[in-house]
Amino acid sequence: MPINLLLRKKFEAFDDIIIYLSRKLFSEFGENIIRVDSFGDGPAIRVVVGEKNWDIINGIVEAVRSFERENNLKTPIIVHIDEVDEI
Repeated sequence: MPINLLLRKKFEAFDDIIIYLSRKLFSEFGENIIRVDSFGDGPAIRVVVGEKNWDIINGIVEAVRSFERENNLKTPIIVHIDEVDEI
């Protein structure tokens, strides 16, 4: 699968977290994950999926919360989930 990493500024600690979180999401949700982006000044991500329903939304949010616990993150990551045709 092709991968595209785009850094708009210098590499920061949260960027590393996003790379590891993206790997987890791609491995758990397979080809339904189209893209994972960080945005804004805080710990926020946008997950773009091919198909979105409540099971997928809940699964992604739980995967992110699990990742936060596994990595002892003190600040929760804000998760936005968009279907590919919504962006």
